[in-house]
This record gives sequence, structure tokens and C-alpha cells, in this order.
Amino acid sequence: MLATSATDFARLASEVFVPLEVDTTERVTFRAQLDHRPTGHVEISHIHATRHVVEHDLSPAATGGSVKFGLQLGGTCVVEQDGRSALLAPGDMVVYDTDRPYRLDFPREARLLVLMLPGTGLELSPSAVRSVTATRFRGDEGVGALAADFLGGLSDRMHVLSGRSAARLGRSAVDLVGAVITERAEDMAGAGAADATTGGHEALRAVARAFVEDHLADPQLGPPMIAAHLFLSVRRLHEIFQGEEYTLSAWIRHRRLEQCRRTLLDPGHDHRPVSRVGAAWGFPDAAHFSRLFKQEFGVSPAQFRIATRG
Repeated sequence: MLATSATDFARLASEVFVPLEVDTTERVTFRAQLDHRPTGHVEISHIHATRHVVEHDLSPAATGGSVKFGLQLGGTCVVEQDGRSALLAPGDMVVYDTDRPYRLDFPREARLLVLMLPGTGLELSPSAVRSVTATRFRGDEGVGALAADFLGGLSDRMHVLSGRSAARLGRSAVDLVGAVITERAEDMAGAGAADATTGGHEALRAVARAFVEDHLADPQLGPPMIAAHLFLSVRRLHEIFQGEEYTLSAWIRHRRLEQCRRTLLDPGHDHRPVSRVGAAWGFPDAAHFSRLFKQEFGVSPAQFRIATRG
């Protein structure tokens, strides 16, 4: 959606978000582009606009009790709410609540990603959210770095936010936002942030595992494919799985072997050669499949099938 005046942009933004007022000194040259994608769990918008100011000061009854979370992608922004003010540079993040007045000042051309979600979707108390509104979240350390990497990847690939993948990516975004806010709220309360960092890792591991389950039969499945789906580096992906019972590659192998075992247990697949069962679940080399299966279950796949038939 393209707007060529502050009035047009206010109308578009109010339709997508909450009632807003937009002002700019660039009466003639103002331009704003808004790409909006609902995902079910969260609404994600990529905004690119010239200098402007946004204000929301209408009654809470006119809103939906939503929380907005922004990632600054280019330019700068000053966010004001609840008596606080945060200056954002590229890579910084911020949260603000639509149930109370707020103001965003973009002194020059800027790009940002905005997530809008019901406050209840974060599974955080309103007081926890309120304690961190209009405060700067750094995107270069801790769980903030995970969130910034993931959300930055989404901003470059808004087209992937459609179909079945949109809901999963949206859920992952919400989990990461929740972890970032929890970390800051605990810091401000004097508590440690270890649990919040763990929560961020758990959110990404859950998304990675769901992706693996959906692609077990794909021979290309592996850390590079999963990292690309999550918009992470392969190194960062392996870090997220550190300390788990299985490495990511070992867990993929384990899940594939488990699917092979289930197939061999099913009499309805007795007509399929053992080698084809392995190939169907990502093991094209029959001898390699047999060795891995025996390491996992103590017997070869052929012996396993015979034993289960009595």
C-alpha cells in the first residue's frame, strides 16, 4: 500500500493498526509504503516512510487491547509512552501499548517492522508489559539478538508470510517477542535474565522441530535448510541446540529412524523392500540405513521386521 500524503498514510495506518494521527513537514515529497501481513497469531507490517510523526491518543475503548513491537531497520525513531522516551537506531527494538497514548517521531526517512498482537497473546501480565514500554531493547546481545535476527529476516522476506508457513512463523515471532519483554521486565525488577534467554531458545527449538517433522522425508533436510527457514545462521542454529540430548543432526536422524521403525511395524507395508522404506525417510543408501538402524534399535531393519511378525 502506497501513501503520498500524511492524510493518506494516517488512513491506511489506522485501518491496519489503531486510530492514528500522522503529521509531517514534508507536505509535497512525503511517501510511505506499508506491507501488511496477518498470520493468525500476530499482524506483521513492514513500513518505509519519509520524515513524519505518529500519535495515538484516543480512548482505550477505541482500541483492541493490543501490544505493538517494533524493530528499527533504517533511520531513527523516538518512541514516547508512559512518561518514558526511547531513541532507536537500526537494530533496536521497542514495545508500546495501544491502550494508552503514544508518540513516534521519525526525524528522517526510516524503515521498521511492526508486530501487532493481542496483549494476552504474550502470556505476560499487563504490569510486566507496562514496566518496559518505550524502553530500548538492544538487538545485538542475548535473546534480543535472536529476535532481531529472526524479525530482520522476516522483513526481507515478507512474501513467506502466507499459507501454512505464516501461522508457524507468526507463532515463533510472538514467542521471541515474549522472551525479549520478559528478559527486560525481569532485569528492571532486579531478577536475572537466564530464564528469558532459555525461553527464547525454547521457542526457536520448537519451531525448528515442527519444521523437521514436516520435512523428514525431504532428502535435503538438514541444518542449512532449517537455518534458512528460521532466518538464522547455521552457527546460531547449532548454538540454540547446545545442551540438548541430541544435536540437531542427530535428532533428525533419530526421528527418521523412528518413522522407519513405525513403517516396518505396519503389516500394510510388508510389500515394500526394506531399502525403499529407508529411502522414503531420507536414507537412500541401503547399507548405511541398515547400520544406522542397528545402532539405534539393536537389530537390522530386516531382522526387526521378521521379529515383529513372530
